[in-house]
Amino acid sequence: MELNMKNVLKFIYLIAAFACFHVAYAQDTFVDITIPHNDFNATPVVDVYIGDKGPYIFAVDTGASSSSITKQLADEIGLQYVEPPTKILTVKDVSSIEITNQVDIYISDKKVHRKTRLHIADFEHELLTKAVGILGVSEMLGGTLVNVPTQKKLILSLPLTNPICDSENELSFCYGAFKKTKTINFSLGSHNGVLLIDTGYSGHTNLVMFKSHETNNIWNQYPDDIQLLNLKGISNLPLKTFRTNDFTYNNKDCSADIIIRNPMDASPLFSELTGIVGWNIISNEDFTIDFKEGGGIDFPNNNCPFKKENTLGLKGVYSSADFSLLFIKNLVFDSAATKAGLKEGDQIEKIILADGNVITKFDHTLFNYNDQHVYAPVGSKVTYFVRRDGVLKPFIITAEGVPVLELD
Repeated sequence: MELNMKNVLKFIYLIAAFACFHVAYAQDTFVDITIPHNDFNATPVVDVYIGDKGPYIFAVDTGASSSSITKQLADEIGLQYVEPPTKILTVKDVSSIEITNQVDIYISDKKVHRKTRLHIADFEHELLTKAVGILGVSEMLGGTLVNVPTQKKLILSLPLTNPICDSENELSFCYGAFKKTKTINFSLGSHNGVLLIDTGYSGHTNLVMFKSHETNNIWNQYPDDIQLLNLKGISNLPLKTFRTNDFTYNNKDCSADIIIRNPMDASPLFSELTGIVGWNIISNEDFTIDFKEGGGIDFPNNNCPFKKENTLGLKGVYSSADFSLLFIKNLVFDSAATKAGLKEGDQIEKIILADGNVITKFDHTLFNYNDQHVYAPVGSKVTYFVRRDGVLKPFIITAEGVPVLELD
């Protein structure tokens, strides 16, 4: 009887040890989620369930440390929310409206579970990506994001559980902290700063410089005859833009398109940030973002992610919901496109690329596999068919090198 009892106790001990091992192992187990980042204007998106409802399309945003949804979706699924005690600033001049109580969200066919609070905010992602939410990856703690452009894969590796976001404390990390996002150091001529890698920003410009002491100096370094842009999502005032070969990252000289924010712009900004590198700039480069404590951003082989030269002059385009039309949002001043007669707001129905390919469906194929509509070889010709006043008219653009300015 005594022997049997010892065996029973031994068995119980083994079961308990196995359970503890299983729990510890589960907490360290990561799930890989392949994100269909070629969809919807090349912005990474993933399926997210809120409770038992969904899936809903969320933009995967490494530049956001908390997740958010549109107010329309919150009302549609009956989420309860409250007014925030203070205004919450974002990179744009937008504030969150309300914050929900803790809710359960499940990511990518319910592979990963999180208990978190959601910001309810006005944002433009749904216009570009059909998304009704933003998945702030920085909030997921302990994961990595790997881009494998040769295989057209973006892999989000997350731990199965995140106990920090199970906290009932309203000041917990479930609300997010901007400092948890990942940044890289850079130099621009004699100026230095920190850039945020932001997959949630489609970024047809290589580099967006925000208001800071350094960018004020750069702004004042050049006269006002530099090209001015009007980008309402970034600033209510015109911005200066130019291309330079003085951009350095990883001790590698790069060329970059620079947008400088007007020092008179009073929009709120995060003081530690100098600018943002958008998804379109790094989508064709191998990189890994490690969100663990002390982790960072790795570009293997010391690559420069700021290579492509905009030879036609299209800075921003977006497609219609059915991908049958392409609209020009922004053009480079005095570029090949403007010289050929294209205008902001033009409605494009067909493109004949320099290699002879004909594009009539403006989905991810245009933005990923046939990017010669922006980066055509210098000297080659691209034809845009624009409908104006009911007439379909061809505009032939000869790709040309972009003027380069050197900084002091």
